[in-house]
This record gives sequence, structure tokens and C-alpha cells, in this order.
Amino acid sequence: MIDLTMVLRGAALLRTRRFAAVVVLTVVAGLLAGLGGLAAQVVTRQTVSSGEDALKLIYLLPASPRGEERPLRGRDLAMLASEPGVAAVRPSGRYGFTSVDESLCPADTGCVPWFLSLRLPAIQPEVTVGREPVAADEVLIPAELDGTDYTPLVGTRMEIQYTFMTGPGTGEPRERSVTVVGVFDIAPSPFEVNAPAYGTSALLEILAAAATGSEPDDFDSDAYEYPEAFVEASSVDAVPELTSRLTSMGYAATSLASMADEAPRAMTLLNVLIWALVLVAGVVAIGLGSMVGSAAVAERAAEIGTLRAVGWSRGRTTRLLLGELAIVGLGCALGAIVIALGVGAVAWFWKDGAETLGVRLTTFPLPPWPWLVGVLAGIPASLCLGAAPAVRRLVSLPPDDALREL
Repeated sequence: MIDLTMVLRGAALLRTRRFAAVVVLTVVAGLLAGLGGLAAQVVTRQTVSSGEDALKLIYLLPASPRGEERPLRGRDLAMLASEPGVAAVRPSGRYGFTSVDESLCPADTGCVPWFLSLRLPAIQPEVTVGREPVAADEVLIPAELDGTDYTPLVGTRMEIQYTFMTGPGTGEPRERSVTVVGVFDIAPSPFEVNAPAYGTSALLEILAAAATGSEPDDFDSDAYEYPEAFVEASSVDAVPELTSRLTSMGYAATSLASMADEAPRAMTLLNVLIWALVLVAGVVAIGLGSMVGSAAVAERAAEIGTLRAVGWSRGRTTRLLLGELAIVGLGCALGAIVIALGVGAVAWFWKDGAETLGVRLTTFPLPPWPWLVGVLAGIPASLCLGAAPAVRRLVSLPPDDALREL
């Protein structure tokens, strides 16, 4: 058995004597865990999926690799669908609309436009509440945007307003009723703007018609020049050859497989920083443990010798010393978690700063549970492992030798 009172007293003394080292360890671990929460939203939530459906997609823009204009006309995209190795061609774009009901909009900014594009589940965020859109009057919207929670709108009708062009640079508002069939959490993506929404090709065509000043029944989709398109290959193996062929035809074609392999530089630097801090935290923790253990040899040899002289075994003495270190480590871990939450709070309430780094926080950046477990278990374990050699030497001293150091 370990005398808990002695363990707590010894831990308090260690913390007081090694206050600076304890503070350094706590701050480093807290910053590490806080950055882990941010990294969870930036690095692990990239929307370019590595799944097979995503890797079969090729992204087209209306420009050739030589910088020449290569419009993505509906008729040309329809012809691409008959090319060998092509499973489907999906025209897309981004078309703005707002809610007519201003009560659904943030009071400080008003109704900020959402930008609707074609729903492609393979490369877009998963539906968190609700289902996928299937009809022309069904949309997906963000679960939260600018502090407003839109989850309660799932399953309800919403009046939207968009622009119907009446001439060059002029237009008039049009309204339409849609059903919010689901919501999703916004995640970083090279294909989206800050306020994305998703719908079917039928709804996309209605908004595209309005952008040209045409009624839906009069819309000439064959002549319309789409802002972007996605070509789905028949298989992942067919993607490289199909991408090369599309490029030779004058299209600006990029496979999502190549985009998934090219991690953004900022994400790479963030990963390096995270792992560097992991290494630093581990070195600091083990170094602190070694320092505390070595100090214990010089400062507590007589105390331990007395305990051994009155009958304490090596095992009991070892448990006492390691128990003290574990208590100190647990205190460091709890302090680190508080600091990590503080880092998350600063990033959450200072959203503009986060967005300047290319990050849009959609939920409070809590550290992932593996990071929390690592902090809670790793710091005490590191202290104990670092001190183990010195502790072993201390408890191995015969009682007479320890007392002789008085």
C-alpha cells in the first residue's frame, strides 16, 4: 500500500521546487493539444476524398492549359459523355441565392448569399442531418454559418430569392420555394466558397437559366457555357489516360487523384509543426522526469533511507516516488487541457484571423479525444519514465549508505 498523504505531500514539494519546469511542460502540452483541435478541422477534414468514387472524377474549367478560352458548352459536354472511358459528365457552377425570411439570417450581417452547386457526395461534406436532395425543389445548406444554426430548418419549406437577368448588368429578384432536406458541416475544399449549398442538376439548371435571362422552359442548355464540370471515368485506372485525352482536346482537366496527392503547403507545414511539438513535449516531459529524479537522489536520499530503515521495501518506496511524479504529471495534464481549450476559444471567437490562414472553423475546435488521452496519460508516463533510472538508483541504496549522506 502507498500512504496517499505522503504521495500528495511529496507531489506538492516536487511541484514547488520544480515550478518553472512544470510550467514549461504544461504550456507546451497545452499548445500542442490546442493545435491538435485546429488540425482536426484543417488537416483531417479535407473534403477531397481518397475513396474510389472521388478518384474517378476529373475537374474541368473553361480554359485550356495554354491559357486559351475553352467554353464548357452543354452540347460539348454531352458529346464528352460518349467518349471511351467516360461514365458520366456533370456540368456545375455556383449560383447565389438568399433566404427571403430575414429572421433566418444573422442580425449583424443580414441575409448573406449561399452559392449553390451540383451535389457530388464523393467530394463534398457528408449530410449530418437529413438526406440527399433528389428533386428540383430540394437543397442542402450548412448546419451552421456565421453563428446561426440552420439544423431546425431540415424538412421545412424555405422561400429563396435569386437574380433573374433582364439585360447586361441588370436584373430583377425572383423567388422560389424549396425544401431544406438536409444540412452539412462546412469543410475546407478547393471547389467551394465560404457559404456553399448543394442541389440537383434540375435546380442548377433553373438558376443557370435565370443567370441568362431565360425561363426554365426556354433555357438552351446546349448553348449555355457552364462555369465548371466534372467528368466521371469508368474506373480509377482509366483516369490518367482520360485526363491526358481531355487535355489534348483543349480542356483544362485535372484529376482529383492528383489533387488529393498534392497536400497544400500550409497543411504540410501545419503537420510538421504538430509533430515537432509532439517531439518537443516528449523531450521536455522526459527531461523534467530525469531532472526531478536526479534531484530526488540528492535531496531525499536521507528521507528514503529512513523509510527503508523502518521497514519500507524497495517496491513500496518506488511506488511512493513514482506516485508523486504521476500526481504532478496529472496536474500538468489538466493544466494543459485548460490551455488547449483557451487556444480553441481564441481561434473560435477570432474567426477572421482563422480565415486569413485559409481555415474556416465550423465548430468549436475541441482537441480530438486521442490527443486528450495522450495528454492525460502521456505526461505522467513521461515523467515516470524519465525519472525511472534515478528512482531505481535511489531505492537501491542500502539504508546505511543513504543515511550516511546526511
